Amino acid sequence: MIRKRTIFLRALCLLMALLLTIMLSACGSKDEQTAEPGPTQVPAGIPQATPVPTVAPTATPFPRVDAADYVLIWKNNTRIGMNYMVPTHWTESQVGERYSVFYEPVPDGETGFRVSFANKRKYKDPDSNTMRSELRKLLTSMSEVYTDFQHDDAISRDLSLVRFKGYSTYYTYTDEYGVTIKGFVIIATYNRRIYCMNFSGPEERFTEMMTVGKKILDSVSRVSSS
Repeated sequence: MIRKRTIFLRALCLLMALLLTIMLSACGSKDEQTAEPGPTQVPAGIPQATPVPTVAPTATPFPRVDAADYVLIWKNNTRIGMNYMVPTHWTESQVGERYSVFYEPVPDGETGFRVSFANKRKYKDPDSNTMRSELRKLLTSMSEVYTDFQHDDAISRDLSLVRFKGYSTYYTYTDEYGVTIKGFVIIATYNRRIYCMNFSGPEERFTEMMTVGKKILDSVSRVSSS
């Protein structure tokens, strides 16, 4: 009887121990499910993304061509009745029935050089007084457009245009960027037509660039059918 009781007590103890183990396991699983998440660990062997630094764009220097390196190209303009040479990298951006304008390319906010050619018909061959008057009228019209416009009072007869002795002078004005612009304008006449060339740009570069302007001036000729 005593032995049966002892066996019964041992079995009861083992059953109690088994139940306690099951209960502790269940509590541990619940705690693990409700625990605060810890830091996520990247598995070994998986590469991590590296932030790419932001690089500020680098300004590209604008290629300025020195006057000594200018290359000129022929333009045969039958529309305005004039042949001339202009720099290969300049842009023709204004054209009309009897005029054409070429600009030096420069960065935004700067003023470059420009050259224009024009031709108009008169009812009769203009004499010297008429030519001087035509040049002064041109200067007056420019003074109504440009700020602080000034011009030389003297009119020179030292240079030629379309192979004929012309009437020329220099002028200055202030452009929209506050830069002082210097220019040279010349007119000449042949067969009841008045031909004109106007060359201008920043005063600080004018002496250097006038070497280019002089080459352009020397190249200008008439189109015989104009």
